Order: sequence, then C-alpha cells, then structure tokens
Amino acid sequence: MPNKALNSILTKIRARQGKMLTESDFKAMSSLADVSEISAYLRARTKFASALSKINDTSVHRNYLEKVLRRAQHDDIESICRFERSVGDDLYSYIVRREEADALMGFIRCLSAGRPEEYILDMSYSLDSYSKLDFMALANIKTFDDLRDFLSGTDFSVVSLTLPINGEAPDITLIETALDRVLYETAFRNIDRYGDADTRKKLRELFLMQAELTDCAVIYRGKKYYNASENTLRPDLIGYRYLLSQVSADKMLRAETSDEVIHVIKDSKYKKYIEKYGGFSDSENFMEKLLFSKISGNIHFSSSPPVVMMSYYFLLGTELNNLIKIIEGVRYGVAQEEIMKTIITKKEV
Repeated sequence: MPNKALNSILTKIRARQGKMLTESDFKAMSSLADVSEISAYLRARTKFASALSKINDTSVHRNYLEKVLRRAQHDDIESICRFERSVGDDLYSYIVRREEADALMGFIRCLSAGRPEEYILDMSYSLDSYSKLDFMALANIKTFDDLRDFLSGTDFSVVSLTLPINGEAPDITLIETALDRVLYETAFRNIDRYGDADTRKKLRELFLMQAELTDCAVIYRGKKYYNASENTLRPDLIGYRYLLSQVSADKMLRAETSDEVIHVIKDSKYKKYIEKYGGFSDSENFMEKLLFSKISGNIHFSSSPPVVMMSYYFLLGTELNNLIKIIEGVRYGVAQEEIMKTIITKKEV
C-alpha cells in the first residue's frame, strides 16, 4: 500500500477514535432517569446524532435503541473498510461472519424456548441485505431438524453437529462454542493472507488472547457456580493458547475450586495483568480491560492498517458494550457508582 494511502487510513481511524464517547459521557448517562433521557443525550451531544435523528425519545424502547446503536457502529466500520478495500475486505468478511453468528444464536435461543417467531420479529432489519445466508428463510424453521438442514452447505455446517436430536434440550454453551470456533477460524484464515509478519503476529495476539481468556472465564464460572468437572467443561472450550501453557490450562480444568483456577492464572504470564486490573473474580471485566489496553495501544502506536482497523473494530465493540451496560443499569435503577465500575474506557485526568 502506498504511504499516502497508509497514512490516510490511520489518520481517519484516529480521528474517529477522538469522537468516541468519553468517561464524562458515560458518567453523565449513568446518572439519567430512564432510556428516553439516554437517547436524548446521545442525539444531542454525541457522534450518534445522525443515527438517532428520527427517534422519538419519549417512546423509544430499550431493544430498539440498542438496534439503532449497533447499526450505527456497523456503518462506521463498514465505511472504514470501504475506504481502503485492500485491507478492509478481509476485516469486513469477519464482521459479517460475527453478525451472522450472533443472529443464529439469537434464533437458536428463541427456537429452544419454543418461540422461533419471536426472533423473526426481532431480527436485524438489515442483516439479510449483506449476508450470504438467507436469514428470511428462518421464518420457515420450526424445529432443530429444520435448522440442521438450513445450516448444511453453509460456513456454519459444523455447528449443526452440536444441535439436539430426538427432542433433546439444546446445550446452549456447546452451540455457542461451535459458533465461536467458526469465527476464530475465519479470523485466522484472513490473518494468514497478510504478507507482513509483524501484522500477522499482532492480529493473532488479539484473537488468541480473547479466545484464551474466554476459556478461562468458562472454567472459572463452571467451577464457582456448578462445580463442573473437567469432562463437562472441556467441550465448551475454544482451545487456543496465548499466554497459558497447555499444562496450566489442564490444571485449571482439573481444579477442585474456582480459587484454584485463579491461583493457576496468577502463577502464569497473566500475573502482571491480574495485579494491574484488579483480579480475575470478575472475569468478563478483566478480559475487557486487558483487551481495551491492547487495542488502544495498537491504535496509537501501530503503523499497520490491518492492525489499527481491527483494533478500532474491537474498540467500537467496547463502546457499544458500555452503552448497553448504561442502558440496562439505568433501566433497572442501578446506582451510578455501580454502573461506572463496569464501564471500560480511558480515564480522564
């Protein structure tokens, strides 16, 4: 890629990062009375003004607001991908695959509850326009046998192997893991297309860390809340290693308690991060903080467009997760201080 194009895409992304929501924005929204006030704040004071321009704040529903925000984030990264197609096409193919996986999981949950029609009413209004999967055909699916036929011949065909048969209850965690594996395989396949070794290394690190910490969280929660055995947990793991050795991962699986799991993590290369980010008892918060630190550093210091673009995509995901936490917290009357403990953002001086 010519230096001019390289500098242009990096400048564009860093400029957009400067327009993202700040700690002050999140604090202000966490103190509001209801979802309507959050919608009004976002439209009046943030980059979401255009996306929310046609929303009636007095009647906006939480689910609809989240949909609009998700669509705005999608449009943001899609425009970045279109701006530089030489590196954007692979990133966009991964993004679409992730949205397909999320949509399928949403439908599977509705199907499991015996109400598949609820997903059709709630599905994204735009996914069918840019996915190669015929999501409108889900309207005709009433059983897991139907879904297995739908998935055959698609990139998600392996997921059909985890679907229940003979009227059995679905193993939701196992299905989620199968979907995650498809996503990681897509990501690593796309990463391997880049010729620059340092770019491949940094991108792989992002995904390997996320996959490994997800597995750690599954093991920790399994031991803490269900006293789950190694045999129960192993099928639910994605299976990629980053800072943990396989020996350490096996120790976690064989652990008798969640405290033993934390001990193994503290005794690994994650030790310095455990000390910095306040422990692993809130595994999701720990993972988000560590990922946020890594992607923020990539955006500021990397000169690789694929690395900066993927990091920006992850950063948008963090921002959206923050917004959902704010919306949910306000909706259920959670104290501002408690909401802010869950928010992952750069601290303001």
